[in-house]
Amino acid sequence: MRFIKARPAEGDAGLPLTSLIDVVFLLLIYFLVTARMTSGESQLQATLASQNKGTGVRSPLQPQVLSMRLDSKTGTVQYSLGDRSVSTQTTLTNLLSTLPKDGGLFVKVPDGVSVEAVAIAMQAASDAGFTRINYVPVSGLSSGSGGKRGQ
Repeated sequence: MRFIKARPAEGDAGLPLTSLIDVVFLLLIYFLVTARMTSGESQLQATLASQNKGTGVRSPLQPQVLSMRLDSKTGTVQYSLGDRSVSTQTTLTNLLSTLPKDGGLFVKVPDGVSVEAVAIAMQAASDAGFTRINYVPVSGLSSGSGGKRGQ
């Protein structure tokens, strides 16, 4: 017995087009769902050029700077704000509460000051009503009053 293979009709590639169409529609739906409908970063305006052009007028909101130093003789931490200096959390909170809060507060901490002293300063600033408190580590400053480091 002889079997003859049936030849495919002219133009029939033999691929199931129904499943191919399904895959194309699924990919189309996937890309539509995951696409972002916002403008790209390349279309955003750069504001760096306008920030460099200054009018010479400074902002009235200047940040307050709280400096800390470690007294090497007594081992206590002194909190200095301008020419005023305090050493306890309650007096620091009272001093900071009299200042304007809009500019924020910078806490400058030299090497050698303990984490506890920094936490006291940050908590006092928070209790005084400051919402923008910045920790600024300052290395290379003398933390004691007079004398050389390492003696």
